[in-house]
Amino acid sequence: MDELNDAKGKLAALDAAIARGLADKAARRTVPIEDVRAEQLAALDTAIDRAIADSEAGKGKPAEEVFDRLDRKYRDMGRARLRELYDQIAAARRDTPPSADEADAWSMAIDQDTGRPSWTPKALVDAFWSLRTALRDLDDEGHNHKGEQSV
Repeated sequence: MDELNDAKGKLAALDAAIARGLADKAARRTVPIEDVRAEQLAALDTAIDRAIADSEAGKGKPAEEVFDRLDRKYRDMGRARLRELYDQIAAARRDTPPSADEADAWSMAIDQDTGRPSWTPKALVDAFWSLRTALRDLDDEGHNHKGEQSV
């Protein structure tokens, strides 16, 4: 019994020593948050000063030019995604109706040329129409497909 108590005591002492060692190691590795914040603020001040100096030196591009480029870029990305969704819908289309337990996940459409029904995954169709509507709304806000103001 004494051996068991002795082993428990040694284990507790070893446990405490490990905990102290880990705490000391963690304390040596940590940097006070105030120092980190001061470094971050200094880096931000430097970046702002550099940006102001570049602007005053005529470097950089006008905001309107940058925004127009970004507008075109993201519209093009949206149109590319729309094409991807269209292709995914075409690949997933099937002529046989889904089973009753999966019917809620499918949309039915009638082919205008043949009059025959086909089924496509509802999530793809919903994503396609949501994106198409968003792109059309952007065009209706006064920009054409080239990002220029409509008259």
